[in-house]
Parts: sequence; structure tokens; C-alpha cells
Amino acid sequence: MASCRISLRVKPGSRQNTVSLRDDGSLDVRVSSQPVDGKANTHVIKLLSETFHIPKSAITIIHGASGKDKLVEIDGMEKDVMYFSPIILFPKLSVIRFRRF
Repeated sequence: MASCRISLRVKPGSRQNTVSLRDDGSLDVRVSSQPVDGKANTHVIKLLSETFHIPKSAITIIHGASGKDKLVEIDGMEKDVMYFSPIILFPKLSVIRFRRF
């Protein structure tokens, strides 16, 4: 099965829970949870799951679990979905760069 990796910059303790596109093609994820006992990471996975309409179990933080810059892997995304879902799921965003592994 295909998977993709997405770079994130997480800002815990924000007022709103949002996902937006950064200039470098990574995602800016703001969550209201504090970075205590993994609560912010859990909230990031939940928010990405809701945004991409995929199960939480398909999302894994593979780098940066204790930092603001993270690399997440999303399992089970087909090639066509990886390249076209940003337009469907993020109509206000331009392009998200996915890397296929």
C-alpha cells in the first residue's frame, strides 16, 4: 500500500485548531492542547485525521515527537489521492507537496 510523508510545524497552545499551508509546502498545524504528556501530538493526529478524512490509526509521527517540527506518515493513501486530495480537501490552499515512499 502507498504511504506519504508530510512535514509539519506544530504550534501548541493556540486559540484555534487549524491546518494551513506554509510557503515551503509543509503544513502549519495549530492545536489548543499543551505539549504535556503527548497531548499536543494526540491532538495533531486527531486534527489531521479529521482534515484528511482518514482514520487516526493511519497517521504516525515518525520524526519530531518532542519538537515543533514533525514528519508524519499517512498509510493507505493511493497515488492518485496523494496528488489530488490537497485540491479537494484544502480548496483554499494552493499545493501541498507530498513525497511518495
